Amino acid sequence: LGPSSESTAPIRWIYVLAAPFATIQDEVSLADLQAFWRGEAVNPFGDASLGMTSATMHAFEFLWGASDITKLRVANDFSELEQLRDTERVWALLPFEQLGPQWKVISIDGQNPLLRGLDANAYPLAVSFTLTGPYSETALQHPFTNRDESKLTVLVMTGVTALVRATAATMDLKGVEYPASSILDWLTTADLTHTSNEVSFSTSCPQAHYSDTSLQMCSQPEYLDLLTAAGFDIIELSGNHLNDYGREPLAYTLDLYRQAGLRYFAGGANLTEARQALLVEDHGNRLAFIGCNPAGPPNVWATETQPGAADCADYDWIKAEAQRLREEGYLPIITLQYYEAYRPEALDW
Repeated sequence: LGPSSESTAPIRWIYVLAAPFATIQDEVSLADLQAFWRGEAVNPFGDASLGMTSATMHAFEFLWGASDITKLRVANDFSELEQLRDTERVWALLPFEQLGPQWKVISIDGQNPLLRGLDANAYPLAVSFTLTGPYSETALQHPFTNRDESKLTVLVMTGVTALVRATAATMDLKGVEYPASSILDWLTTADLTHTSNEVSFSTSCPQAHYSDTSLQMCSQPEYLDLLTAAGFDIIELSGNHLNDYGREPLAYTLDLYRQAGLRYFAGGANLTEARQALLVEDHGNRLAFIGCNPAGPPNVWATETQPGAADCADYDWIKAEAQRLREEGYLPIITLQYYEAYRPEALDW
């Protein structure tokens, strides 16, 4: 098996440029990446190292020639790359299948293998390979690609939303769908789109004003149209403000979600439902969403008979559930509505 310049080569391997997950940069040009490969000082790489395995190095030397990067890090295996990332500022060239949550994929000239519709023939980090040598049944079983879009699930998780105060006032002024107008394509093209809506809908919710500063929150029922128009499929219910106006608005909200076909987790009509994982199968992938709220306030937590968010308690139940789901072949996606800190720097917790 070796890299090939033949356009008809049967094997097409997709690689990615990856940076540590906290990297702000989203995209670089192929010209800048190749200049960096040649050892030139190029933004946004700066003083970063470039890491890869020896097999990846061989593939890209075939494409671009020998590298003159001063801080080139060639690892024997992917675990060595993980260790490098923990000790220095390192970007990496990785085969698509070796991506992990600690890495962020950097788009190359607007193309990102995490998104649907990638043209492998035009993507600059695609490498062709051919098999040479004696006939072998084993060799013929080698996969033709490491990126099969029919097995790819694109999940967008937006974090927390609350359709209240100035946001709600703007929706009243400019239309319910206005907050999603600039990101609609990004939300609707995903296979699954998630948000944590931490506020319940209520038919008696007061009119919103730009001057609102109250921490007692609710949303107008018509604001649900924003969530459906923006393509949300999954609503997390771990938020602090679900029961700000009592438990009846949340019961009403659950009915609205069911009628709209929106699935929810981390909260529910009672404690049993709140702790129940949301199981989703998409493109052959089995996902399990489960979440809880450790921060309170206590009136937001579900009881045996009343709606609310799932209380994390001692976390034993969610750990056990995650383990059970893994054993059943699901990938657990665990979310928390955690404590707040009004400080700009990251804290230990």
